[in-house]
Amino acid sequence: MQTSLTQPTGLKSEICSEENIAFLMLSEVLRARSQDILDNLKNEQIDIARLRRLALHMRLSADDLIRGSGLLKRTHNSKSSSSLDNGTEPASLQAIFDLCLIAAKNRLDEMNIVLESDEAPSDLFVSGNPWEIAYAFFATLQKAGKAQRRFDLEGVSPAAGTNPISTLKVGIEIADGFVDVCIPSDTPIDPHFVDSTFGSDSATNMTSQEWYCFRRLLENNNVHIHVQICEKGRGTRYCVILRLPTFQPGYEEPIDFLKASSGFVDSSQEN
Repeated sequence: MQTSLTQPTGLKSEICSEENIAFLMLSEVLRARSQDILDNLKNEQIDIARLRRLALHMRLSADDLIRGSGLLKRTHNSKSSSSLDNGTEPASLQAIFDLCLIAAKNRLDEMNIVLESDEAPSDLFVSGNPWEIAYAFFATLQKAGKAQRRFDLEGVSPAAGTNPISTLKVGIEIADGFVDVCIPSDTPIDPHFVDSTFGSDSATNMTSQEWYCFRRLLENNNVHIHVQICEKGRGTRYCVILRLPTFQPGYEEPIDFLKASSGFVDSSQEN
């Protein structure tokens, strides 16, 4: 079972910019939407209706975060990642996943990687901050994409002028009371995951500081992470699994998620 997060010796919790995560995710979404608008304007026939939808989405996304911002820093007890604000509707898994895919597809496209994904259910909801959960997905996909791009370019001569295109497929497995989002990766992402064929010094992994803040973000939103070896040798070797407790309308309190995930082992304690 994944153990509770403990602060590493000599590492201050102040290094984690948790209150900026939602705005960082918004920036990625607006960046992707801006590119969509530019691509649309390059077409001979401009889709005005699509441009209006993109602009409206950008405005609504910004309005959502403006409502929660201000000059005063919120206390820990009032953080939306710890509990839902009064009157705030829980977000559906599909809405959170769509938010992540908007940004991730744009970033991976720049790496010549096509992002594919199983369809997220629209009738399952999660508690926590939807922007932060979406960013957790996005950050994992971006790390996996960078590792895959590095793998794609291995052995390719710069003089050849080739720019290989590959695919990254995200899996979604639905169970009673929780959902597993599985992201394949050529790097374990976890800097403490030691594999005899890989080591622990990959530049594509998170640093210890990044990993601590990432785990802290996940824990604040009741998301658990598990890294396991999926394949040996060349190709995709790791599966990064993000598990979220889910509920349906009328059952707002998630189940005791830890019981459901008793089969998981903390990757930092393995090997």
